[in-house]
Amino acid sequence: MRMKRCNIKMKKITSYQTKSRNCLVLKLGGVCISPLLSPAYIILIFLPAASFLLGILGYFIFKKVWMMVVIVFILSLIFMFIVIGAEPTFFIWVAMMTGSCFVSGSITKTIWTFAKRKY
Repeated sequence: MRMKRCNIKMKKITSYQTKSRNCLVLKLGGVCISPLLSPAYIILIFLPAASFLLGILGYFIFKKVWMMVVIVFILSLIFMFIVIGAEPTFFIWVAMMTGSCFVSGSITKTIWTFAKRKY
């Protein structure tokens, strides 16, 4: 059986400026990449997911739930001050990141202790 050779050529990534923001565009697909790197995307999607995963990893590393919760609280506090600034509403996001980490760590601890007892 003979393999076919793929002749798709990737074109250069170019940047252009719209009225509201700069965009990186891949000429092949024409997809704007930069909204995924915006602070809103990072705060709304990436950081809660990362804190949830850090809660799981933190329990396996430290064997305690509260250690990673404190680390996530400090890191999210620093990140929010750097990205957003000293606005009073950012504490809601810090609480959400910390709560997400605590919930995932607690769920992991419950499942892990139940699995140890069962077997």
